[in-house]
Amino acid sequence: MGSGTIYYNVKLEHLKQYLKSEITLKDLYLISDDILIVNKFRNIETIHTKEDFVDRVQCGESYFNKFGDDMANISLAKEILTW
Repeated sequence: MGSGTIYYNVKLEHLKQYLKSEITLKDLYLISDDILIVNKFRNIETIHTKEDFVDRVQCGESYFNKFGDDMANISLAKEILTW
């Protein structure tokens, strides 16, 4: 399977934990209350269970502070941390 984008809801407190590199992207994904996620690949959206994609989250073992400016919107992260 190729790359794509997955969409799922997260609580602000968990997002802040991720942005402060207290949890990994995979942790953020797993603690989401969502059971179903939307996968968008080549403009086609499909619905899957969260477990279907748990091992496919790219950079899932990485902490936010390990991403470079080309992969992370630092200014947006700083703004979210003030909410």
